Amino acid sequence: MSMKIISLFSGAGLLDLGLINAGNKVIFQCEKEPIQLKILQATFPKILKHNDITTLSKEVFDYYEIDTKNCAFVGGAPCQKHSFANPRRSQQIASKLLAQLVKLTYTC
Repeated sequence: MSMKIISLFSGAGLLDLGLINAGNKVIFQCEKEPIQLKILQATFPKILKHNDITTLSKEVFDYYEIDTKNCAFVGGAPCQKHSFANPRRSQQIASKLLAQLVKLTYTC
């Protein structure tokens, strides 16, 4: 059985690609980093995009006529606080982005 997927923290879309190859349909992607967003646009030009999970809400999904009750929310965990790619990781407070993902699954 195939699922409709809402992808959060989409990165370059590798998780999405695996889900698509498994027979699912990714209908929405959310990614903030400009380089990854460019990759997503080039790789998945027909999938709707949003660039900030903190502004993502039921109203945004309603605007795009996405029935979130019939979708699976998936996402790679945001790792800014822990990643060696982030030179300021020791100065950051705990990421609240994962909590936003959980909030979206309950409110949508």
